[in-house]
Amino acid sequence: MRVLGEPSPEQLRELEIGVELDEGVARLASIEHAGGAANNRWYHIVLREGRHRELRAALGAVGLAVNRVIRVRFGPIELGKLRRGASRPLSPEEIAGLYGLAGLAPPKPSHVSTKRGPAKAGMRVRSRGARGSRAQGRR
Repeated sequence: MRVLGEPSPEQLRELEIGVELDEGVARLASIEHAGGAANNRWYHIVLREGRHRELRAALGAVGLAVNRVIRVRFGPIELGKLRRGASRPLSPEEIAGLYGLAGLAPPKPSHVSTKRGPAKAGMRVRSRGARGSRAQGRR
């Protein structure tokens, strides 16, 4: 996430403790400075839940303006260089990690496929940009 200006230690502490929004309390699990100069600062932020525009609303509530948000992972799944609208098969380890987070036993290896084929043959991760950009008339 890129923030306009430099947040004060008090603003960062308030975000970690929790900020009251219309939808409830927004709490950042972690926030780490990741560089930046001049007017913009980059931060790595972890959210435990992701309500609609929660990150922008939480930072706005403490007086900060967000001018760029880039999702780099979903739970334990790192997106890497996945482009907007693209997808890739999940590895058996990633699938097992998701099952573990849900408190379920992972599927038997014979049921997990990373080859292309019908959707039920395996799981895929997809960037969310494609559907949203078309709906807004942008490409």
